Amino acid sequence: MGGVLYTSTRADLDLDARIRDEAAPGAGEAQVLTVGRRRLSPFQAGVVCFAAAMVAGLVPLIPFAFLPLTAAVITCFCISILALFGVGAGPAR
Repeated sequence: MGGVLYTSTRADLDLDARIRDEAAPGAGEAQVLTVGRRRLSPFQAGVVCFAAAMVAGLVPLIPFAFLPLTAAVITCFCISILALFGVGAGPAR
């Protein structure tokens, strides 16, 4: 996932550079505004995505280190359901 985000961020930066180079003095303000957005570098975006995926993948595994197998499976299932609900409900606000 980090590699895909790196590539897409890189393509987005290249598109902004192309828009900036091709914008004529009388070009609309919409083109100029899209270039002025602050973004992470492709490397930073890839690292953030990789770290987020690692944390998201490791959180459901934590119960297996401390609980018996049956309890860990149930706890892992509950943690995953709550996390998915939280991720879906957050942007819905």
